[in-house]
Amino acid sequence: MDGKKSRWRTQKNGLPQGLVLAPMLFNIYTNDQPEFTDIKRFIHADDLCLATQSRSFETIEIELSDALEHLTEYYKRNCLNANPGKTQVCAFHLNNHQANRKLNIICDNNRLDNDQYPVYLGVTLDQTLSFAEHVRKTKMKVATRNNLLGKLANSNWGADPRMLRTTALALSYSTA
Repeated sequence: MDGKKSRWRTQKNGLPQGLVLAPMLFNIYTNDQPEFTDIKRFIHADDLCLATQSRSFETIEIELSDALEHLTEYYKRNCLNANPGKTQVCAFHLNNHQANRKLNIICDNNRLDNDQYPVYLGVTLDQTLSFAEHVRKTKMKVATRNNLLGKLANSNWGADPRMLRTTALALSYSTA
């Protein structure tokens, strides 16, 4: 900056933020993560989702807690840090009389918080998988962005049709 350079530093682990190859290298590095018999894993870059089903909430709690214990051991062996504070727990079901059931899932000796509307890869889920909350949030986001377009269209400098189209595609269309 201003013609000056910072000194060189050795990076012992991790990758520089924003590196294009980072997701691919992370996937290669973590390709040997433990797999589980009755638990499905959904992995995208560094986001991992574990899902299982059972007639008993207690069985689900035991299976997921055991799986998280194995994953925690794997992470420690491989110099990775899971963040229990960012971990979301939710039971998806069609049984309305147990709609507010909180799962008791333990990870690294911490009880994980239950979330009524967990978000995975930008999609807001709800316990009945109706996607009503995701649609509501998307509608609000598009309305806010459309308001910005309205302000832009009513200004002298923003009323150019090409600029409005480009802005609408970038702001509203991409979100919808």
